[in-house]
Amino acid sequence: MSHLKSRVVSLGVSVAVAAGASGIAQAKTTNVVQAIKTQDKVIKHSHAYKELQHFDATTKTQARTLLKSFSALRRKADHAATVVAAASTSSAQQKQGQRDWVDGVREVARGIGQFDTGIRDLIAGNKAAAKRELRKAERTVKAGNAIGTKGDRLLHLPTSD
Repeated sequence: MSHLKSRVVSLGVSVAVAAGASGIAQAKTTNVVQAIKTQDKVIKHSHAYKELQHFDATTKTQARTLLKSFSALRRKADHAATVVAAASTSSAQQKQGQRDWVDGVREVARGIGQFDTGIRDLIAGNKAAAKRELRKAERTVKAGNAIGTKGDRLLHLPTSD
């Protein structure tokens, strides 16, 4: 499971990059750029994100604990997408950037779910299925990051942390 650690760390970083920011936005009152910045902070300061940055899953028990962190991080990413989707925009470019960012974060959240499935397969002893699912999850997260980065560029936000 040692190669899994580097993939999960990169996943955590990817989620932070894609998620841009975290916090609580009030429907249609928060500007999209501010909503993204806030959601990024919430994700980066979440226990799940921090846990995934420094984990060591060498046993099945540790891997099961890791699954809880994936679940929590996925919920945070889904929440971030919902908050940003409700934020206000002032131009067509901002609207497109908002759509891209939200689509990217939702894709990253889907990738987190795929990582979860891969780890469950690994715990169950199905190494071939786990390997396939982890590769698929990595591709999904990368695709989500690419979409989210496109949104960041349209909104003139930094594309790296």
